[in-house]
Amino acid sequence: QTAGHAGLQHRRGVRGDVRSGGGVGGGREVVRVGLALHLEHRHGDRLGQGRLGREPFGGVGYELANAALHIAVYGLLLGCIGLLAKRHRSRPPAPFAWLAGCATAAAMTREVSEILLYLTAFAGRPQALPDLLLGSLLGAGVGFSLGALLYYLLRELPSRIGRPVLLVLLALVGGGMWSQATALLVQADWLPARAPLWNSSAWLPESSLPGQLLYALVGYEATPGPWLVGLTAASVVLALALAAVTARRSSAPPAP
Repeated sequence: QTAGHAGLQHRRGVRGDVRSGGGVGGGREVVRVGLALHLEHRHGDRLGQGRLGREPFGGVGYELANAALHIAVYGLLLGCIGLLAKRHRSRPPAPFAWLAGCATAAAMTREVSEILLYLTAFAGRPQALPDLLLGSLLGAGVGFSLGALLYYLLRELPSRIGRPVLLVLLALVGGGMWSQATALLVQADWLPARAPLWNSSAWLPESSLPGQLLYALVGYEATPGPWLVGLTAASVVLALALAAVTARRSSAPPAP
């Protein structure tokens, strides 16, 4: 996930106010409008409107499908948190591996779809291919390096420390899923757009490397709106509450 976003930093310059999927979604809007103008010029206005009117969900099917995939990943992460929070003397139960694998597959599907859609914009620009490949390789290197570092760091931590840290990280990643899903729903006009609550781009720009990494991990947004802040915070609180309740119940002595 980090590789997908850190390697495509220049995508951020064309995404407008909404970040998650915004560059891709905004590119699709431009392509769709250009297609309509072309059809209107070649075949008349009615044909252009007919082509656009047949797009799924009024032209926002991609955004809605992507948002649903984000929410599905969050649900799978909740299952992982619920299993991991139980007091196990050995490894977590077998369903944990299945849930974690499904969450990883869904997240990778989302990232690969965004990257492939982004790459199609360069189909007619072969001169940009070297920069594109270099940025992708750098992003992949940074992502794999940070992933390996985090993995071995968590492995070296004692269980009594490593498990709570892992639960908090999973809760933050789940909040990032809701952050990106909310931005997509606002972009699709399924949630009302509101003025941002704050602007942190002066001290932590979204285009910087820390901003890119925070976005990949927790869905960082420099100018978040109230819907994004509220739903993201609620998702993190729900995940942490689930972990706390599950841990307390699993550690309580059985009733006589």
